Amino acid sequence: MTAEKILAAVRAGFIPCVFIDEIDKVKLDSEFQAKSSHDIINVAQANGGMVCASSNLGAQSLMKALGPQVGGSLNFNP
Repeated sequence: MTAEKILAAVRAGFIPCVFIDEIDKVKLDSEFQAKSSHDIINVAQANGGMVCASSNLGAQSLMKALGPQVGGSLNFNP
């Protein structure tokens, strides 16, 4: 999935709903993966969609893995 594919779906009349399995596996130290993930999430949310992610990590570990910029905006449902 790419941000461009989400925009194409929006232009076709769809509301984006993105599900990310094991978000803690995204390598945020890789500039490409971090930017791609950020773009996908931003495009979905900016077009009235939602993003749902799962992780095997607990809340504190996930916030540490994703960093304060991303981790602080997460809502947790155990």
